[in-house]
Amino acid sequence: MKFSKDDDFYSKVMKSITKVRDQGDPPRSDVLSLDAYICDLCKGTVSKENITQCPFCGRWVCKKNCWHTEHLACNPCVGVIKLCKESIELERKKMSTELTLKQQNKKSLRKRKTKSGSIFEKIGKKKSKSNDE
Repeated sequence: MKFSKDDDFYSKVMKSITKVRDQGDPPRSDVLSLDAYICDLCKGTVSKENITQCPFCGRWVCKKNCWHTEHLACNPCVGVIKLCKESIELERKKMSTELTLKQQNKKSLRKRKTKSGSIFEKIGKKKSKSNDE
């Protein structure tokens, strides 16, 4: 998936993640218990305090096994977030490398022009000396 240069990180992540549920949709209730819900990922039964909705995909996941507190997202979305971050870093490195190569090519062209100009000047000087004699 290609992104435009003016996309920010969050919008790139959101474009890459498939929405499972809308924000605010309730979690699935466990029919055997009155105050328990089912985690969308591990299918475990958890209490209301131990389930949270992922802001990226909308899944309801248990905090113990399927929630990543560092990224504040469910485990599958964390994978996508990391891949987007790596792709941005690789894209920046590629652009930096291309810029460096262009700058090096310009410098080498300048050197060639200078060297070739001095050679022609030397040839021109030799011809003018031979014509003077």
